[in-house]
Amino acid sequence: MAHLPRLCRDAVREKGPVQANVSRVDCPVTIERKPWKRFTVKIQSLWAVSSCIGGAAPRCGPHESLIMENNMGFPLCPINHTDGKGRFRLMVSRQALSPDFLELLLKDRDEMQGLAAARPISTVPSTSVFELGFEGQTYYFKYFNLEGPTRRIKAIFRGSRAFKAWKGANILCKAGCDTPRIVAVREFTGLRRGMPSLLVTKAYDGLSLRILSRGTPMSPRAQRKMATALGADLARMHNRGVVHGDLHPGNVLVKREDDRYFFAYLDTERVTLWGGKRGILRDLALLNHPNLGSITPMTRVYFFLSYARHRGFSSGKARILLKGVVRLSQRRYSR
Repeated sequence: MAHLPRLCRDAVREKGPVQANVSRVDCPVTIERKPWKRFTVKIQSLWAVSSCIGGAAPRCGPHESLIMENNMGFPLCPINHTDGKGRFRLMVSRQALSPDFLELLLKDRDEMQGLAAARPISTVPSTSVFELGFEGQTYYFKYFNLEGPTRRIKAIFRGSRAFKAWKGANILCKAGCDTPRIVAVREFTGLRRGMPSLLVTKAYDGLSLRILSRGTPMSPRAQRKMATALGADLARMHNRGVVHGDLHPGNVLVKREDDRYFFAYLDTERVTLWGGKRGILRDLALLNHPNLGSITPMTRVYFFLSYARHRGFSSGKARILLKGVVRLSQRRYSR
């Protein structure tokens, strides 16, 4: 009970649900006592969270107990909301809890497309991405389209694609890898969890490996440094047992600062801790795209040598893995 706000603690001691009026922040909340769960606080109004966050005394507000205390990389505040489209859940970071931003989160894909400030980004048919500036920051609104019948059934138990992307991003952060900061997730609840969902991320100051390799040619020295750094970063991920699952060059963002390279990973909905050797082999094969523009074969060798060294592989094991990667990537990209 110690994790609850001080003003709510006395109300929780009562049996059953009670109505607590937190006068200091003027935010009504319902506090339920559930024997099989920790005490939770449910916000009765969507806009109440915004008024709590903006209050002068945040330690008195009920939002403190809404932050998911799971040591994840991107803690979000869950808000249940119902409108004419049905009941859905918003998960928003505290920094993005403003009425104007919440208005944007309530817009569907067609409404977002009608905004003059929203710039559509080319992507795969199953998603729609819009770039939008808000209060000096650039955000990407990624709408996942309606799932198929089988995936809709799975989504009831596993969550929507946006929710799985948020979980995957947290797994990557725990493994010491970077990914664009997630500020909001919107999904339907219950049996409609496989309906269209929304993921909002902050812009990352970098270019994808695919665009970088097909743009201005890099010098051999720069290619070697980038490949060595990428091999070490990917080895760190795999050493922690984390598998990305969709690691093609378009999902790797590259940022250069002075003479150092940093990486962030996109499309985290398939990130898992249970990929095993087959998942690791798939990651390496997807990254070994045959058409990477100015990237030379020697750069690929530098990448693999760095990866094998940071994984602690012997020369024999590294040779076997390299043959498997080349065979799988040829089978994958020859279709």
